[in-house]
Order: sequence, then C-alpha cells, then structure tokens
Amino acid sequence: MKRLFAVLIGLSVCSIVSAASLSVNLYKTVPAGQQGASIGTIVAVDTEFGLLIIPHLHSLTPGIHGFHLHTNPSCADQGKAAGGHWDPGKTGMHLGPYDSEGELGDLPALTADAKGQVTLPVLAPRLKVAMLQGHALVVHEGGDNYSDLPLPLGGGGARFACGVVASNALVTQNSAIQDVDTHGDSSGKGADDGNSSDQHSDADSSAEEGGSDSSADSTS
Repeated sequence: MKRLFAVLIGLSVCSIVSAASLSVNLYKTVPAGQQGASIGTIVAVDTEFGLLIIPHLHSLTPGIHGFHLHTNPSCADQGKAAGGHWDPGKTGMHLGPYDSEGELGDLPALTADAKGQVTLPVLAPRLKVAMLQGHALVVHEGGDNYSDLPLPLGGGGARFACGVVASNALVTQNSAIQDVDTHGDSSGKGADDGNSSDQHSDADSSAEEGGSDSSADSTS
C-alpha cells in the first residue's frame, strides 16, 4: 500500500513521457430529457503502472464514493442507461480494481473531503485510456467495499453522477505532461470541450440500442 501511494504521488507531480490522456466531464444524474449540473472533470492518463485517474470534482457528500466504468456511453434516465459495470470477460464478479478475476469496470473508489471536493488521484492498474472510449464513468452516492457481499456491486447505491466517454472521444498524445496539478480548480473549468454537455446529450441519444450489461443493477 505504501508503494502504491508513493507511485501515485510520483506520477501526479512528475513528467509522464508520451502519455495518452483524455478529459471527461461529469454531471449529476437526472431523469430522462434533462441535463444535470456539472460536478467537474476526470482526467485519465496512461502510465507504465496503469491508468492514472486525476479527479477535479465538487458537490459530493464527504466520504468514500464508488466509482466504476459502465458499459454503455449514455447517462440518461438518472444514469441507468449506462448499464452495468463493464465486464467484457463476463466474470459476473465485483472484486475491485486490483483483482484480475473480476470486472474490468471496477475502478478505485474516490474520496471526497469535508468540502465535498475530490482531488486525490487513484490508479487503475488494469486499464488504459483507450479502454474508456465507448463507455461511461459513474460516481455512486455510497462507498465500495470491492465485494458483492453483503450488498451487490460494492454497495454503492444510487448513481450520483455520470460522464459519457464517446467512442470518438478526443485522446491527446502528450510528448510530456509536466507537474500534473492534483489540487487544481475542481469546478471543471478548462475541461476538454470534446466531452461537453452537448456530447453528453448526443451520446445519450445514440446509445439507446446499446442495451445493458448482464451484470447491470438498477441502482449500482
């Protein structure tokens, strides 16, 4: 655990050479036909250790929040259109981000501070930036114990916020990323326009035929 923490700190402040990255805007989930308020952005960067996820989020309740990659590129109907956790191997098991036997969509939980802001980076060792495309990132109201017990899918509960990663989402190939700011503006300003609310809405309407993953749960 100490080594993982050291890796995260090192990656968050040092240069990352030839790293693919993308930015995803997240919005509060709302009923179909509405547009939720922005809660900020997620920046994902490829590293030799896996996918570095740098959140700049706000307006969450303090504490731990489940965070997953869901199957469909849609956030409609209070995030339910995103389907279940991305599980291309059909494992049917929610085991967290570090167990290769479980769903690939299981990401490290996010931690909101006393002000409801999330700025602490996390590492998803089994993923790459390209694997996010054509799916959706979902933040849950509750935490995640990386298990299906005592509650399914980590017990995260309702889908609080969602962000579409379109199949053609802009991936930037950086020659170097210098001094990544893990405590930057959490308001979402300066986010990549390729993942704006317009794309968020367009992706929702285009995903109606996507269906749901077999492991989908109406609340997780």
